[in-house]
Amino acid sequence: MVGEPWVNVADGVAMILKYTVEGVVETREHVEVGTVHMDVVTIIGARAPGTFSVRFVIHFSSGKTVEGTMTGTQIITNVGVDVEGRFVGHGDMHIMGSVNDIDGQPGTLILDGYSW
Repeated sequence: MVGEPWVNVADGVAMILKYTVEGVVETREHVEVGTVHMDVVTIIGARAPGTFSVRFVIHFSSGKTVEGTMTGTQIITNVGVDVEGRFVGHGDMHIMGSVNDIDGQPGTLILDGYSW
């Protein structure tokens, strides 16, 4: 995480977090192909799964750039956070697909989709 998150409690029922994350982009074969910058807003409620909305920019090592959004839900469990969502982006290529977490690796997301 980059910097301190902004946190607000709404009506004592929901917590709203806004934070920035930077990381590495890898292929399925664990080859580093670039970096990602994400501005994240998460709403965690007491009675329902949390939701997230992300604005991201991927900078590929080749010099190509893709900007896009992710949206989805997250459920806090005893062992971490289960994430499910979708992403779409455009720039030097178009991308879309699903977003999921990796069990046992907090903070690691899989963007599984295709580009054209």
